Formats: sequence, C-alpha cells, structure tokens
Amino acid sequence: MDSDYRILGLQGLISTKNKRYTVEFKLKVIRAIEQEKLSSSQAKFKFHIPNASIIIQWQKKYATFGLDGLTPKRKGRPVKNMSTNKRNL
Repeated sequence: MDSDYRILGLQGLISTKNKRYTVEFKLKVIRAIEQEKLSSSQAKFKFHIPNASIIIQWQKKYATFGLDGLTPKRKGRPVKNMSTNKRNL
C-alpha cells in the first residue's frame, strides 16, 4: 500500500474493493503486458488495478480457457424454476 501512495499519490489510497472489470479491459491489460513487456506490477499502476495478483489470475485464465476465461461467472446458487417446485404440483 505504501508504494501505491508513493507512485499514485492520493489516488493510490482510494479503495477499489469489489470493482468489476469488463472482458475488454482485462484483454487490454493482458495485451499491453505482452506488447509493452510490462511486469504485472507495472501494469497494476498503469491501469490502476489494486493488486497485481488480479492480473496474474487473468493471465492464467486467459492462457487456459482463452477469452471465455475472462468472462465473469455468476455467483451464488442457481435460480430455482418455480414450475418444478414440488409444492406447486
């Protein structure tokens, strides 16, 4: 956190907890790392991402699953269909 403040100033102290990133943004970051030969830490500061480990996760998912690996997955339990509820039968 200390280096975030030194590099980004007050902007580095603003919390970006639970921020969602689009597939396009994730791909832009991954391509910038490849083309500009950036480290994940350098990309973190360039794109204002709170933690370099997020970028590493994106890279692993992209390498394994391609573009599908970058698409967000639904969280939580699946929605139950009311018509299959036993009480309604």
